[in-house]
Amino acid sequence: MIEQTTTNLKNSRASFTGEVRVNFSQNFLIDFETLYEGRKLYIGKKILSFDDDGNIVEDVIEDIFKHTVYKYLRVDFEDGSWLNVTAEHPFYSEGREFVEIGKLGEGARVLTYSNEAWNWLKIVFIDEIEEPDGISVYNLQTQIMNHYFVEEKGVHN
Repeated sequence: MIEQTTTNLKNSRASFTGEVRVNFSQNFLIDFETLYEGRKLYIGKKILSFDDDGNIVEDVIEDIFKHTVYKYLRVDFEDGSWLNVTAEHPFYSEGREFVEIGKLGEGARVLTYSNEAWNWLKIVFIDEIEEPDGISVYNLQTQIMNHYFVEEKGVHN
């Protein structure tokens, strides 16, 4: 069973920068900026998701959001991948619960799904980036599970 340790997840400002990609399937990803620009096309489309027991399922995009922030985190992982994300965004983490990425810290592990298996991936570096002029960030909402994958990492919307 997945626990949610963050409060008011749907109304949080949890978001990703535009180049971060959403898994529509294991091998097909689309970046958030493209999703937002073509949201009329993508709302109602199926994406890769998981249920509260960790089973891989599909869910449907209900809405895609955009707003401006003035700081975010660059999170680097042990496999060389990285994400730009606001500190409030919940990731499926060790202990099989959702925790805001800014509360996890370096050395924490998040769960990823690749090659049809769940895997652990360690956070090796977190850098806070300030954007004095602001930067656009994006999130989406799904119809059923409210869980989805960004570049194989399990997150909550």
